[in-house]
Amino acid sequence: MCGSGVLFFAPFNWDGFSLGLLWPDSYAVLLATLISVAVIAFCMFKHRGVKVPLRLLPATRLPFAVVVLTVYLVAPLLLTESVIRTDINSIATLQDAENRAGQTLLMDRERYIKGGPNDYIETFAGERLMVIGSLRAETDSVVSLQATFLDNSRVQIEQLHVFHNHWRDHVSYMGLLLIVAYWLGSLWAERRVE
Repeated sequence: MCGSGVLFFAPFNWDGFSLGLLWPDSYAVLLATLISVAVIAFCMFKHRGVKVPLRLLPATRLPFAVVVLTVYLVAPLLLTESVIRTDINSIATLQDAENRAGQTLLMDRERYIKGGPNDYIETFAGERLMVIGSLRAETDSVVSLQATFLDNSRVQIEQLHVFHNHWRDHVSYMGLLLIVAYWLGSLWAERRVE
């Protein structure tokens, strides 16, 4: 589905999973996101006294937390070669600039640029690929797509999804900020109790 999907079994299996039922900018996902934010806000106000306080780790568990955090930060660096080798979202194809003709290009949430007579897709690395063919976005957009390289710098799009709104990002940020505020409020309440 146009380069999108969740890597549930990484690093053992790098195949993306998607049922292809909904895009992240659909109204059903908006409704689910808004309900989630409302539940977080409700919990924050209902449990003002914080019945189960969030506590900092005791000093004896701090080394374990440091090890877990280190693995979390270092593991992606160790898995980079595997990601490139399996060509997730066409990373290896994009790196091999001389042998792209006929290769499939999968991209998720990349910039589509209307450029007068020619349209372009901007890759995550900032490279612009010229779009050939009739399937195109109407304006500058964020898109997910599946395309085929005609040569090393031109692609023909076979599947295209244009993200028409960016509300999902903003609502997700608001939800994350509410969670952080809840945690900070819990820590503050715990300090006041002590």
